[in-house]
Amino acid sequence: MDNNDKINTGGGSFIKGEVNSQGDFVGRDIKTTTLNTTTLSRNLTVSGSLIVAVVAVLLVGIVGITAIVNANRGEAMIPPMPTMQAAKSFTLMQTSDTRTGTPSPSSQVEQWQACTNQYFADVKRKEWTSVEVGAYDQPMTFSVQNQVASGFIGPLGVELTENAQPLAAIKFNLVASGRLIKITSVVNGSCQAIEEYSDTTRPGKHTLQDFDALRIQLAAATYDIRFKWAGGDSIQFDFQRVN
Repeated sequence: MDNNDKINTGGGSFIKGEVNSQGDFVGRDIKTTTLNTTTLSRNLTVSGSLIVAVVAVLLVGIVGITAIVNANRGEAMIPPMPTMQAAKSFTLMQTSDTRTGTPSPSSQVEQWQACTNQYFADVKRKEWTSVEVGAYDQPMTFSVQNQVASGFIGPLGVELTENAQPLAAIKFNLVASGRLIKITSVVNGSCQAIEEYSDTTRPGKHTLQDFDALRIQLAAATYDIRFKWAGGDSIQFDFQRVN
């Protein structure tokens, strides 16, 4: 018999064992062996199930913690969105800066006032006037006390406008003996000195006879201003747009 042969002793079946020094038979009870094996197998199965459950709980916890950490990181990394008011403000600002690039009407008026204050600094305030396109026989009075020893009356001045917008300004003197108008200078609406002007009646541009017209060429159009002076302390202006 080999070591796995069964021996029937009347009290149960034993797997073949060994005989000890006293001559007693030592065997293994099949039932006991089978029971022990089954119990061990069940214990292992229960232990395995517990291990799986613990691992699953740990994994769920790790995943949850990771999700929370990532969410917090994401909130820290995303910058706050600008408010709608800031966006509007930003749009409105971009529209005013890129519209035309030209000064606003209020700014033009202020610049022109500064220009005339400087340009007419040597002219008495009552002895320069503003003339709008379309004016006819518009008068300006002055003091004959302005006449200097050489016979000149002045300086006098006139500013020219169209639709209340500045076009040009002229400074001149009067010569009483010949009823002459002496043009001393002309500036445009940007307060820059210009030389694009002439007498419409006769050659030259610095000396006009009374009732002559001075033609001024500006960037926008051409204009004629007529000086009508018959002597005395008053002069009249006609101002027209040519084209």
